Amino acid sequence: MAPKKAVHYRISVITGVFMGAVALCYDIFEIALDGLGTALLALAGVGIVFYIVGVFATAFISLTFWLWFRLQGVPVFGSPKKVAMSSATFLLESIPGLDSALIITTFGWTIGVITLIVMTRSEDKGGTLGKTLSAKNRHVRKST
Repeated sequence: MAPKKAVHYRISVITGVFMGAVALCYDIFEIALDGLGTALLALAGVGIVFYIVGVFATAFISLTFWLWFRLQGVPVFGSPKKVAMSSATFLLESIPGLDSALIITTFGWTIGVITLIVMTRSEDKGGTLGKTLSAKNRHVRKST
């Protein structure tokens, strides 16, 4: 029986946990911004400031995770599935009020980041998601 090859994961378990925790913190921050924005808009009419801050926060968060994935050697726009997941997460989070309307959109960053991590680890392992890589990204490294 041939020995199994050790798999080199681009995103380690510890890094994945940290990425998920940071995404959860960002989601909680955006929930607070939306809540304050809605409350102050109803009471004093100045809540629009929180929505504007939320839009800038979404841009900052998306750039943060893009850079973090790139530093791990994961091209976020490397495959159609990752592009779809990243774009859907960004669009859901960038619309004020929508990102806290439903449970699945409330924790959009957390769900999106964890999904991208699972997809990446599956690609590294050579799973079904890994078999659908684009031709450009078929160079996934595996240690011997």
